[in-house]
Amino acid sequence: MVESEYLKSLRIKLKLGGVLNIIIYYLKYAIFFCFVNLSLWIIIATAIITRRFRNSRNALFCGMMMQKVGRLLGVNIISKISDEININESYLFIINHQSYLDAIIMSHILTIFGNAAPVSKKFSPFLLHVWAAAYFCDGIILDEKDKTVAKNAMNEKIISLKTEKRNFILFPEGSRNDSTELLPFKKGAFKISEKTHMKIIPVVVQKFPFLDHRKKVFGKGIVHVEFLSPMLKSENESIDEFTQRAYEIMNSKYHSMNPQ
Repeated sequence: MVESEYLKSLRIKLKLGGVLNIIIYYLKYAIFFCFVNLSLWIIIATAIITRRFRNSRNALFCGMMMQKVGRLLGVNIISKISDEININESYLFIINHQSYLDAIIMSHILTIFGNAAPVSKKFSPFLLHVWAAAYFCDGIILDEKDKTVAKNAMNEKIISLKTEKRNFILFPEGSRNDSTELLPFKKGAFKISEKTHMKIIPVVVQKFPFLDHRKKVFGKGIVHVEFLSPMLKSENESIDEFTQRAYEIMNSKYHSMNPQ
Protein backbone atom coordinates (compact mmCIF):
# COMPACT_ATOMS: atom_id res chain seq x y z
CA MET A 1 0.00 0.00 0.00
CA VAL A 2 2.85 2.38 0.94
CA GLU A 3 4.67 1.67 -2.34
CA SER A 4 1.49 2.16 -4.32
CA GLU A 5 0.88 5.58 -2.71
CA TYR A 6 4.51 6.52 -3.34
CA LEU A 7 4.28 5.63 -7.03
CA LYS A 8 1.00 7.51 -7.34
CA SER A 9 2.58 10.60 -5.74
CA LEU A 10 5.58 10.29 -8.04
CA ARG A 11 3.38 10.12 -11.14
CA ILE A 12 1.51 13.25 -10.03
CA LYS A 13 4.78 15.12 -9.49
CA LEU A 14 6.10 14.06 -12.87
CA LYS A 15 2.86 15.14 -14.55
CA LEU A 16 2.90 18.51 -12.79
CA GLY A 17 6.58 18.90 -13.72
CA GLY A 18 5.75 18.23 -17.36
CA VAL A 19 2.93 20.79 -17.33
CA LEU A 20 5.25 23.35 -15.68
CA ASN A 21 7.90 22.74 -18.36
CA ILE A 22 5.33 23.35 -21.10
CA ILE A 23 4.22 26.61 -19.46
CA ILE A 24 7.82 27.80 -19.11
CA TYR A 25 8.56 26.79 -22.71
CA TYR A 26 5.74 28.89 -24.18
CA LEU A 27 6.27 31.76 -21.73
CA LYS A 28 9.96 32.11 -22.61
CA TYR A 29 9.23 31.97 -26.32
CA ALA A 30 6.47 34.57 -25.90
CA ILE A 31 8.86 36.91 -24.08
CA PHE A 32 11.52 36.42 -26.72
CA PHE A 33 9.07 36.89 -29.59
CA CYS A 34 7.77 40.13 -28.07
CA PHE A 35 11.30 41.45 -27.56
CA VAL A 36 12.32 40.61 -31.14
CA ASN A 37 9.32 42.50 -32.49
CA LEU A 38 10.00 45.43 -30.15
CA SER A 39 13.61 45.44 -31.38
CA LEU A 40 12.45 45.76 -34.98
CA TRP A 41 10.48 48.90 -34.13
CA ILE A 42 13.46 50.30 -32.18
CA ILE A 43 15.67 49.74 -35.25
CA ILE A 44 13.17 51.61 -37.42
CA ALA A 45 12.94 54.48 -34.91
CA THR A 46 16.74 54.65 -34.58
CA ALA A 47 17.19 54.91 -38.35
CA ILE A 48 14.57 57.65 -38.67
CA ILE A 49 15.77 59.72 -35.68
CA THR A 50 19.46 59.53 -36.59
CA ARG A 51 18.72 59.71 -40.34
CA ARG A 52 21.18 56.85 -40.68
CA PHE A 53 19.44 54.81 -43.35
CA ARG A 54 20.66 51.47 -44.69
CA ASN A 55 23.25 50.94 -41.95
CA SER A 56 23.65 47.72 -39.95
CA ARG A 57 24.76 49.78 -36.95
CA ASN A 58 21.11 50.73 -36.47
CA ALA A 59 20.71 47.31 -34.87
CA LEU A 60 23.72 47.58 -32.55
CA PHE A 61 21.79 48.74 -29.46
CA CYS A 62 19.15 46.06 -29.97
CA GLY A 63 21.91 43.50 -30.45
CA MET A 64 23.38 44.35 -27.05
CA MET A 65 19.92 44.22 -25.45
CA MET A 66 19.26 40.88 -27.18
CA GLN A 67 22.29 39.45 -25.37
CA LYS A 68 20.89 40.59 -22.02
CA VAL A 69 17.42 39.19 -22.76
CA GLY A 70 19.03 35.92 -23.86
CA ARG A 71 20.85 35.63 -20.54
CA LEU A 72 17.64 36.50 -18.70
CA LEU A 73 15.95 33.56 -20.47
CA GLY A 74 18.86 31.28 -19.57
CA VAL A 75 20.77 31.34 -22.88
CA ASN A 76 24.46 31.94 -22.11
CA ILE A 77 26.90 32.05 -25.02
CA ILE A 78 30.57 31.12 -24.82
CA SER A 79 32.40 31.78 -28.07
CA LYS A 80 35.78 30.71 -29.37
CA ILE A 81 37.23 32.81 -32.19
CA SER A 82 39.98 31.64 -34.53
CA ASP A 83 43.24 33.60 -34.27
CA GLU A 84 43.13 33.99 -38.06
CA ILE A 85 40.10 36.28 -37.89
CA ASN A 86 40.71 40.01 -38.15
CA ILE A 87 37.68 41.96 -36.88
CA ASN A 88 38.64 44.89 -39.12
CA GLU A 89 38.03 42.86 -42.29
CA SER A 90 34.72 42.14 -44.02
CA TYR A 91 33.37 38.60 -43.86
CA LEU A 92 30.47 36.40 -44.87
CA PHE A 93 29.38 34.48 -41.78
CA ILE A 94 27.65 31.17 -42.43
CA ILE A 95 25.82 29.64 -39.47
CA ASN A 96 23.99 26.39 -38.88
CA HIS A 97 20.30 27.19 -38.38
CA GLN A 98 18.51 25.59 -35.39
CA SER A 99 15.67 27.72 -34.10
CA TYR A 100 14.14 31.15 -33.65
CA LEU A 101 16.75 31.66 -30.91
CA ASP A 102 19.42 31.97 -33.60
CA ALA A 103 18.60 35.69 -33.45
CA ILE A 104 20.68 35.71 -30.25
CA ILE A 105 23.64 34.24 -32.16
CA MET A 106 23.23 36.90 -34.86
CA SER A 107 23.21 39.65 -32.23
CA HIS A 108 26.34 38.09 -30.71
CA ILE A 109 28.14 38.43 -34.06
CA LEU A 110 26.87 42.00 -34.43
CA THR A 111 28.21 43.08 -31.05
CA ILE A 112 31.62 41.47 -31.65
CA PHE A 113 32.24 42.74 -35.18
CA GLY A 114 30.35 46.04 -35.00
CA ASN A 115 28.25 45.49 -38.10
CA ALA A 116 26.53 42.49 -39.62
CA ALA A 117 23.42 42.40 -41.78
CA PRO A 118 21.28 39.38 -42.64
CA VAL A 119 20.69 37.81 -46.04
CA SER A 120 17.27 36.18 -45.94
CA LYS A 121 14.25 35.02 -47.90
CA LYS A 122 11.41 37.36 -48.76
CA PHE A 123 9.07 37.99 -45.83
CA SER A 124 5.29 37.96 -45.80
CA PRO A 125 3.89 41.29 -47.09
CA PHE A 126 1.95 41.58 -43.82
CA LEU A 127 5.22 41.87 -41.83
CA LEU A 128 5.92 45.45 -42.90
CA HIS A 129 7.96 46.23 -39.77
CA VAL A 130 10.25 43.27 -40.56
CA TRP A 131 10.74 44.58 -44.09
CA ALA A 132 11.50 48.08 -42.81
CA ALA A 133 13.95 46.90 -40.13
CA ALA A 134 15.78 44.69 -42.62
CA TYR A 135 15.99 47.62 -45.04
CA PHE A 136 17.32 50.04 -42.41
CA CYS A 137 19.90 47.42 -41.33
CA ASP A 138 21.07 47.19 -44.94
CA GLY A 139 20.07 43.55 -45.17
CA ILE A 140 19.52 41.66 -48.41
CA ILE A 141 16.02 40.28 -48.95
CA LEU A 142 15.85 37.75 -51.77
CA ASP A 143 12.70 36.92 -53.71
CA GLU A 144 13.23 33.23 -54.39
CA LYS A 145 10.17 33.11 -56.67
CA ASP A 146 11.67 35.72 -59.00
CA LYS A 147 15.21 34.60 -59.74
CA THR A 148 15.94 37.66 -61.93
CA VAL A 149 14.98 40.13 -59.20
CA ALA A 150 16.95 38.14 -56.61
CA LYS A 151 20.02 38.03 -58.85
CA ASN A 152 19.85 41.78 -59.59
CA ALA A 153 19.52 42.60 -55.89
CA MET A 154 22.49 40.40 -55.09
CA ASN A 155 24.63 41.88 -57.87
CA GLU A 156 23.83 45.39 -56.65
CA LYS A 157 25.04 44.46 -53.18
CA ILE A 158 28.12 42.72 -54.52
CA ILE A 159 29.23 45.97 -56.15
CA SER A 160 28.99 47.82 -52.82
CA LEU A 161 30.67 44.97 -50.94
CA LYS A 162 33.78 45.41 -53.03
CA THR A 163 34.23 49.01 -51.87
CA GLU A 164 32.75 49.12 -48.37
CA LYS A 165 33.50 47.25 -45.16
CA ARG A 166 30.39 45.16 -44.49
CA ASN A 167 29.66 41.84 -42.88
CA PHE A 168 26.75 39.61 -43.82
CA ILE A 169 25.15 36.64 -42.09
CA LEU A 170 23.72 33.68 -43.99
CA PHE A 171 22.20 30.34 -43.04
CA PRO A 172 23.40 27.99 -45.80
CA GLU A 173 21.06 25.16 -44.75
CA GLY A 174 18.10 27.31 -45.81
CA SER A 175 15.74 26.10 -43.08
CA ARG A 176 15.76 25.31 -39.37
CA ASN A 177 17.31 22.01 -38.39
CA ASP A 178 18.13 20.62 -34.94
CA SER A 179 19.02 17.07 -35.91
CA THR A 180 22.40 15.39 -35.47
CA GLU A 181 23.44 16.21 -39.07
CA LEU A 182 23.56 19.54 -40.86
CA LEU A 183 21.38 19.86 -43.94
CA PRO A 184 23.09 20.15 -47.36
CA PHE A 185 24.26 23.71 -48.00
CA LYS A 186 22.86 26.04 -50.64
CA LYS A 187 25.48 27.75 -52.80
CA GLY A 188 24.47 31.42 -52.43
CA ALA A 189 27.10 32.43 -49.86
CA PHE A 190 29.85 30.70 -51.80
CA LYS A 191 28.93 32.44 -55.05
CA ILE A 192 29.05 35.81 -53.28
CA SER A 193 32.45 34.93 -51.86
CA GLU A 194 33.74 34.01 -55.32
CA LYS A 195 32.55 37.29 -56.90
CA THR A 196 33.65 39.60 -54.09
CA HIS A 197 36.70 37.66 -52.83
CA MET A 198 35.27 38.06 -49.34
CA LYS A 199 36.33 35.37 -46.92
CA ILE A 200 33.74 33.05 -45.45
CA ILE A 201 33.79 32.38 -41.72
CA PRO A 202 32.05 29.14 -40.74
CA VAL A 203 30.27 29.66 -37.41
CA VAL A 204 29.25 26.43 -35.72
CA VAL A 205 26.66 26.63 -32.97
CA GLN A 206 26.33 23.77 -30.54
CA LYS A 207 22.91 22.16 -30.40
CA PHE A 208 21.03 23.98 -27.63
CA PRO A 209 21.38 21.42 -24.79
CA PHE A 210 18.51 22.89 -22.78
CA LEU A 211 15.99 23.16 -25.63
CA ASP A 212 13.68 20.34 -26.75
CA HIS A 213 10.83 21.38 -29.05
CA ARG A 214 9.25 17.92 -29.05
CA LYS A 215 9.01 17.69 -25.26
CA LYS A 216 8.36 21.45 -24.95
CA VAL A 217 11.35 22.04 -22.68
CA PHE A 218 13.14 25.41 -22.58
CA GLY A 219 15.59 25.32 -19.69
CA LYS A 220 18.81 27.25 -19.19
CA GLY A 221 22.46 26.57 -19.89
CA ILE A 222 25.52 27.35 -21.98
CA VAL A 223 25.72 27.34 -25.77
CA HIS A 224 29.19 27.02 -27.28
CA VAL A 225 29.83 28.89 -30.53
CA GLU A 226 32.99 28.47 -32.59
CA PHE A 227 34.22 30.88 -35.26
CA LEU A 228 36.42 28.75 -37.49
CA SER A 229 39.26 29.85 -39.76
CA PRO A 230 38.30 32.06 -42.75
CA MET A 231 37.84 30.27 -46.08
CA LEU A 232 38.28 31.26 -49.72
CA LYS A 233 37.66 29.31 -52.88
CA SER A 234 40.91 27.96 -54.31
CA GLU A 235 41.78 28.62 -57.95
CA ASN A 236 41.05 25.11 -59.23
CA GLU A 237 38.03 24.51 -57.00
CA SER A 238 34.47 24.59 -58.32
CA ILE A 239 31.59 26.21 -56.42
CA ASP A 240 30.18 22.76 -55.66
CA GLU A 241 33.52 21.62 -54.24
CA PHE A 242 33.91 24.83 -52.22
CA THR A 243 30.41 24.41 -50.81
CA GLN A 244 31.03 20.76 -49.95
CA ARG A 245 34.36 21.58 -48.28
CA ALA A 246 32.69 24.13 -46.03
CA TYR A 247 29.88 21.69 -45.27
CA GLU A 248 32.28 18.92 -44.25
CA ILE A 249 34.29 21.25 -42.01
CA MET A 250 31.18 22.55 -40.25
CA ASN A 251 29.47 19.17 -39.99
CA SER A 252 32.60 17.62 -38.50
CA LYS A 253 32.87 20.40 -35.92
CA TYR A 254 29.13 20.11 -35.21
CA HIS A 255 29.60 16.41 -34.43
CA SER A 256 32.53 17.09 -32.09
CA MET A 257 30.51 19.74 -30.24
CA ASN A 258 27.52 17.40 -29.86
CA PRO A 259 28.85 13.96 -28.87
CA GLN A 260 26.17 11.27 -28.90
